[in-house]
Parts: sequence; C-alpha cells; structure tokens
Amino acid sequence: TMSLSRRARKQLIAAVVLVALVVVVGVGGNALRLARKASSAAEGLRLGTEAFENGDYERTLTQLGRYLSSNQNDADALYMHAKARLEVPQDGGGHYTTALSWARRASDLDPDSIAKRLLVLEVLARSQSGSLQDYLAAIDNVLSIDPNRTDLRLLKADILRASDRPDDALRELRSIVARDP
Repeated sequence: TMSLSRRARKQLIAAVVLVALVVVVGVGGNALRLARKASSAAEGLRLGTEAFENGDYERTLTQLGRYLSSNQNDADALYMHAKARLEVPQDGGGHYTTALSWARRASDLDPDSIAKRLLVLEVLARSQSGSLQDYLAAIDNVLSIDPNRTDLRLLKADILRASDRPDDALRELRSIVARDP
C-alpha cells in the first residue's frame, strides 16, 4: 500500500473539510430560501384572504397570486382568486377565461362545495361565452349535489327549450312539480 505523506494527508483533510463546508452552506442557504418562500406564501394567503373579505379584489389577486404560485391545490384560495379575477376586468375579456379555469380547478378540488360549482356557472353566465352545453353541464354539476334547486331547474328548462329540445324541457318542468307539488 502506498502511504500519504503528512503534508498530503493535511491537504486531503483540508479539501474534504472544504467540500463538506460548501455542501453545508449550500444546503443551509437553500433551506433558508425555502423558509422565506413559505413565509411569503403564508403572508400572501393571509393578506389575500383579508383583501377578499374587504372587497379589495385587485389586492386579492396580487396577494393570493403569491400564495398560489407554490400552493396550487388550495381550493378555497383558488375560489377567492377566481371570484376576484371575475371582478377585475382585463382587456379582451381574458379575466373570464382565467376565472373559469380557476373556478373549475377549485370545484374539482372540492367537489362537495356548491359555492365552487355555482361559481363555474356564474363565470359562464357573466362571460356569455359558453355554449348551451357548457351551461347545461354546469347546471347538472350543481344539481348532482343539490337536486332541489328549483331556480336551476327552471334555467335548465329554458336552455333546453332554447336548444330546440322541448320534450327535455317539459321533462325538467315536470321534475320540478314532482319535487315540490
């Protein structure tokens, strides 16, 4: 076996210590960066929620945007962001497309929420850009968890009538009477 001179061993130990130090500093710096990002996101959620509750939708978009950049599976934050986006117009109506996308995502993440399902329908109605099939699908989505919504059943019957489906419209009207004689 070959033995290292005393000087070579010292240089090797110094090199190993230096590499270890670089690794520790890098890991520590990354951990600090991640902690700051998490803190900023939490602050964005807090401030965004507060802004939403106060009707400050532009601030809601900014603050919740910070939070959602790293927390895209928070259905409540997506819902608030979609509602706020709906209230802050963009040129060319792009706010409707964005609001619809976030509303659908929020509804998918929280399928038991009637409010989130209704938001999809609200965005479609306000944008006036959905097809009649989009409206019917959104209405059926709400009715699947709240079948006694007479207002939505009447709207569905109107859409079916407008779609030249009078038999389906009549069937829907009869279902209203059957539910509430």
